Amino acid sequence: MTRSSSGASWEDVPTWFLLYQWRDGVLSAELSLPVRMNGQFVDEWLERIPLSLPNLGDPGADIGLLDEPDDDEGGPDVKVELLGG
Repeated sequence: MTRSSSGASWEDVPTWFLLYQWRDGVLSAELSLPVRMNGQFVDEWLERIPLSLPNLGDPGADIGLLDEPDDDEGGPDVKVELLGG
């Protein structure tokens, strides 16, 4: 069993979800804490906190495109270096 630096089990650390939806030109969001899941789907929430967001206007692109990785080679180069070990 893996433990955090405070000694708590990672299974005991709550995982909050940031849920968002873009509909009819309006972005809405909430922070939600699931209680029970059935596979990949949440069956019950303990807490749901709606977030007040400013009107961001039209993002100028389909926001769904941001969820998919870009297939071209034009992305940033990231240097990864192993430290220690």
